Amino acid sequence: MTAAALGCRYMTAWRAVADRGNVRGGEFVVVHGCGGVGLAAIQISAALGGRTIAVDIDDQKLAKAKEAGAIATINARGLNPMQVGEAVKQIADGIGVEIAIDALGGSRTTLAGVYSLRKSGRLVQVGLSGGDDKGMIGVPLDYLTVQELSIVGSVANPHSAYPRLLGLVVSGKLNPKSLVSHEISLDEIETVLQDMDQFKTSGYVIITKF
Repeated sequence: MTAAALGCRYMTAWRAVADRGNVRGGEFVVVHGCGGVGLAAIQISAALGGRTIAVDIDDQKLAKAKEAGAIATINARGLNPMQVGEAVKQIADGIGVEIAIDALGGSRTTLAGVYSLRKSGRLVQVGLSGGDDKGMIGVPLDYLTVQELSIVGSVANPHSAYPRLLGLVVSGKLNPKSLVSHEISLDEIETVLQDMDQFKTSGYVIITKF
């Protein structure tokens, strides 16, 4: 089960947090979007010593984020990106996080990530934009300049990082299996895919019956 959970989403989260985000112990980290990638990012960040805040609009996913290691959660339903950023800053010493990870994608979460950052902070963009944005998201360029913020993209699975990642799994500091919400048979795939399109799934769904 652990090996099955160490799939694309977990590896994508590892690259975002450990490689592109370069999370260090004691840093504040916020993860926007608590789907499969987001929950893995929260668990990995916590394992690396990050003080991790989770943001989503689903209370059940936020509860799962707490289990994965988040020190605080924010339900962003009804809030605009600037308001989400202010809520994050209130938790992060009143000035914001060092690292924001957009694990969902889209203008709302991308901008919320930007507004969550303290001066010289960095946004790691993992999620791709959806049909509404079509790959084009406007950013507050003057704000980025004055605050000296950075935005970096993160994609794919870092095979060269497997030894470090697997070492943390073996030591028990990372537990991919804990993110598995339920097991299904092969003929249930279509239903799960439909649920994923509507953001109804939680964590990872693993096929164990063929």
